[in-house]
Amino acid sequence: MSNQKLRLATLAMLIVGGAACATSEPKTVATNVRSLPTSPSPVIAGNEIPSGTKLFVQLEQPIDKSTQPGQRYTARVAQDVLDESGRALIPIGSELLGYVVSVTPGTDKQPAVVGLNVDSLLVRGVMHPIDGRVAAATFQAPEAPSLPSGTMLNVELEQPIAVASLRAPRTAQRQMHREP
Repeated sequence: MSNQKLRLATLAMLIVGGAACATSEPKTVATNVRSLPTSPSPVIAGNEIPSGTKLFVQLEQPIDKSTQPGQRYTARVAQDVLDESGRALIPIGSELLGYVVSVTPGTDKQPAVVGLNVDSLLVRGVMHPIDGRVAAATFQAPEAPSLPSGTMLNVELEQPIAVASLRAPRTAQRQMHREP
């Protein structure tokens, strides 16, 4: 395809997409969210990651209307949580583990709702018990509720995490490598 045709095709997609956005009604929540977070990485000062800190994670398996309450799920951290010097306390790729609290299919009058909690965080091979939740997500779509693999979730910590516990594995690994 020539450069001119490629430019025209791109321009046409932008115009059509912009027109669709301008004329469509807003939805409660899109069910196929695959975008990365646009906010800056949280920077933590002090001895703990405070409650209320948000972790952006990407779901590793789908959750839908056949998912049962209590079922376990995993997600990967999609945005570093940094200390004041810029080092990752919780690096991208760390594993978050949780369980499904509820899956309520929607009706004509009520949107579908999915409730998820978080209880563990695996950082640098060390499991940390945590207390977090994903804000109840509501969906309005024919296939709702449906969270496909790859969906971005926003986890809010409900209890602080000690920074020392997140740094300890790295310190221990350095000491192991120094010994002959």
